[in-house]
Amino acid sequence: NKATELKLSVFENKTVRQVIEDSIGNMWMGTQYGFVIKCTNSNWHDTVNAFKIMHRFKGRITKMVTDKKGFVWVCTDRYGLYKLNAADGSIADHYDEESPAGRRLQTAGANDVFQYNDSILLIASKGLNVLNTNTNKISFINTNYGKESNSLHSILRDKQGYLWLAFYDGICRMELGKNIFLYFGSEDGISNKHFQLNASTVLDDGRILLGTTTDFLVFDPLKINLPKISAPVIISGFLLADKNLQVD
Repeated sequence: NKATELKLSVFENKTVRQVIEDSIGNMWMGTQYGFVIKCTNSNWHDTVNAFKIMHRFKGRITKMVTDKKGFVWVCTDRYGLYKLNAADGSIADHYDEESPAGRRLQTAGANDVFQYNDSILLIASKGLNVLNTNTNKISFINTNYGKESNSLHSILRDKQGYLWLAFYDGICRMELGKNIFLYFGSEDGISNKHFQLNASTVLDDGRILLGTTTDFLVFDPLKINLPKISAPVIISGFLLADKNLQVD
């Protein structure tokens, strides 16, 4: 095994922040200064012809993912979310806070994007934005978590199907569809709940790893002991010899 460092002119001395492979075998890279670079057919050895700058977006590339339909999704920190055709790199769509009603994000940037199923993409843009790719409509889910300025940084799904939302200040587990949230903080043993942007992954054994501003948090969702909450007891009436008694 041998590692090779590529210092190519196409990068223009900019740091590469994201590297992904699309469904047809191309590699895509996103830089700190907004460059989207494609390596055709993942041919790393052809440093002259295979690498090409496809876009020079403003701002920083925060996340890149591919979906099952052959699109490349690019998050930027100030100019929203781009949808690219993997074949030629052309822009198929763009979403930001100035898009038409029903298609706009909650804020200017997009921190993360997660494919929930064939028709639903979850976007971290201030809060949780839900894009239906069939209708091309965006809706918002209110997590009711913390301060107005608390920003959603990462979206993950554990092996049970629960979503985990890592914010700048805190973390919660969510059941999409039911909109049931469980919040976790210092009282649950989390010493630093300030989570970094896209410093997250689900490990092969099911554990979740999240990077914070000073360290990283690792936990197994299956081993979290949730409190058992009993239903409240409500007295609806009194009976004596099968007859209702008047309360007064």
